Amino acid sequence: MASSIKEQNSIPPASASESANTAALQFVEIVSEATRLLGRPLSPQAILSSLCSDATLEKGIDVAGVNDSLEKGGLTCDQQPLTFDQAKQYSGVAVCLLTLSGGKKVSVLLASGQQQATEQLTQAFLVKDGKLASIAWESIEKFWQGQVLQIGVKSLAKNEKEAVGKKWLRQVLWKELPSYGYVWMAALVINIFALVLPLFNLAVYDRVAPNGAINTLWTLAIGVFIILIFDFVMKEIRSYLVDTAARRVDVKVSRQIYEHLLGLKMEHRMGAAGSIADVLRGFSSVQEFFSSATLIVLIDLPFVVLFITLMFVIGGPLGLVPLVAGPLALLVGLLLQGPLSRASKQAAVNGQDRQGTLVETITNLEMVRAVGAERVMRGRWQDQVHASAISGMKVRMYGQLASHSAALLQQISSVSLIIGGVYLISSGDMTMGALIAVNMLGGRAMQPFTQTAGLLSRSYHARVAFDQISEFMDRPQLRSQDASFLSRKDLGKSFQIKAADFHYPAEQPVPALQPSSLDIKEGERVAIIGKIGSGKSTLLKLLAGIYSPQNGSVQIGGVDSRQILPAELRAHVGYVGQDPMLFSGSLKENICIGQPEASDQAILHASRMAGVEQFVSQHPDGYQRVLGERGAGLSNGQKQAVAIAQALLHQPNILLLDEPTSAMDPTTERQLLHRLRDLIQQKNLTVVLVTHTPALLELVDRLVVMEHGRILLDGEKSEVLARLKGGIQEQPIVDDKIVAQSQAKIQSGVAP
Repeated sequence: MASSIKEQNSIPPASASESANTAALQFVEIVSEATRLLGRPLSPQAILSSLCSDATLEKGIDVAGVNDSLEKGGLTCDQQPLTFDQAKQYSGVAVCLLTLSGGKKVSVLLASGQQQATEQLTQAFLVKDGKLASIAWESIEKFWQGQVLQIGVKSLAKNEKEAVGKKWLRQVLWKELPSYGYVWMAALVINIFALVLPLFNLAVYDRVAPNGAINTLWTLAIGVFIILIFDFVMKEIRSYLVDTAARRVDVKVSRQIYEHLLGLKMEHRMGAAGSIADVLRGFSSVQEFFSSATLIVLIDLPFVVLFITLMFVIGGPLGLVPLVAGPLALLVGLLLQGPLSRASKQAAVNGQDRQGTLVETITNLEMVRAVGAERVMRGRWQDQVHASAISGMKVRMYGQLASHSAALLQQISSVSLIIGGVYLISSGDMTMGALIAVNMLGGRAMQPFTQTAGLLSRSYHARVAFDQISEFMDRPQLRSQDASFLSRKDLGKSFQIKAADFHYPAEQPVPALQPSSLDIKEGERVAIIGKIGSGKSTLLKLLAGIYSPQNGSVQIGGVDSRQILPAELRAHVGYVGQDPMLFSGSLKENICIGQPEASDQAILHASRMAGVEQFVSQHPDGYQRVLGERGAGLSNGQKQAVAIAQALLHQPNILLLDEPTSAMDPTTERQLLHRLRDLIQQKNLTVVLVTHTPALLELVDRLVVMEHGRILLDGEKSEVLARLKGGIQEQPIVDDKIVAQSQAKIQSGVAP
């Protein structure tokens, strides 16, 4: 480390021209250096991949996002308070954020060096010119914030492979146990206060009223008023604690679910987009079940023992009434669990189908009208709405039955207490005040039972949603839980496909790509051609790392693509899909959506290379032009140009293009090819493209022919074209017999 450290006496003066985005990039560089010092280097791109695009440090450090990034390298982080004197003696690696007098954010790395008698144990560093530069402690003392981001290596126990499954919520709730401990303490005080009114009534009716003790009445009343005020305050505190804990759980779990969605293997998606959205929307049901009302009921349930015990003390055998009626209310709720389970599961399935149809209709509304599919879609929608309404009605019916049964038992309990109390009063075993107090205590004792019965009726809807999300969270990720990647700055520009095959789950058992092998050297320009459905796009997606082969491997520079950090792979490989998808927002936001920190100069350069500049310059809003959903407002050819700009913005070493000009006019296509040819030659890029267009073959010097998921022919462009019947310009469909004969001749070395 010493060789890379330069001496610098103080922090450079703040510059007003430096943006918040620059400060964020400096922070990422500092964190990257911290990972290097710990022996688990992660590139800035890998760290940025888990951060939000608006993480400009204005609201502090995104600890959760940084931790997600560090976990990819077997590291972890935690924000801890640390005084300036403690920081000077800190043992380990940490990052702190300073705010200078001009508002500039500066990130500083703390790292302990070798302990010497005359030197500081811990040093502070900035990143300057890509290297660590030490700074004097005196220069940062007045800017010290008192918080550091501690970075360390994950323990072996935490690094063990562990299925997420149903732990996705339990782990978050477990961390909130201290907050719920305070809630329980508040509930204890509130339930003790709940005894005041019954005892007040007992005293007034039996002692105060018969004796006309007005002074005693006001003394008791003032005491009760004070307790009621404290009771109100404690209830507000309890609600605040529960809601705050629920908010933290909501934020953490929502982030966890969304991160899982972003990292989900494409081949393991759960059906239609609408169905996936409906499953994830089910978290609101789980969240509602664990809301403040639910937790308060569950916390209050144990205190029923306190109320029933006091009822036995005051009313004797009347304590048996809630002791019997309460469990009966719970029993009714439990008996309805079976029908509720079946109805809730069916309602969830129907809801997913309905949501999927709705999203498909909205997404493809233009196509629905173009082909006259309104009748079919309308019939499908009405059938699904009808089925969803019936299953929803069953769920509500069983839920209402449980709630009404519990309410009935509570009313019967109240009447039974009065009847029994009258008999006890007649026999002289109870006073009127005692009857009123017992009746109030009985109502308070039955309340948690009836509310719990209602919760049981709603629990299955939340349980079904919970199980669906758990199944989603168990689906494989691009990066498994125990994966620990090594950062690779130079991945190379070659591809090796070794006996790789792939099939889409929805198309089992028909493979989209049969076991295939292909070797693409650095700087080669390869075109993949063949019939529709022959596996060309699937092969390209395997090369891009969008899909992973079920068997075999795809290597980049001799390294299995599954060992490469996804963020580094995306920065190294530029991919343009067959059907580019854009997002609502400005044109500039769409171009730099994969690299939001890109400079304007880089965006302009990529746009010129892709041909975006040609149509942007003619629009009054330029790059601030607002696009609709899925890029509405642009033609398909313009969308392709934007997609190419997105790929070029990363300055990749490898370009993968899937029919990149299929929607462009010949003039635009010719201009784009001219610019791409110069770029490819200048940077010696490796290019693999899929095309049905002869013009694109000018970019390549090698052809691969595919059919039925198999590589039929591979060789020099002129040689392969000569072996295709009639040439690709005249007959793009490959003749199996001729190709087989040509392949046999090539393998045997016989000239055509």
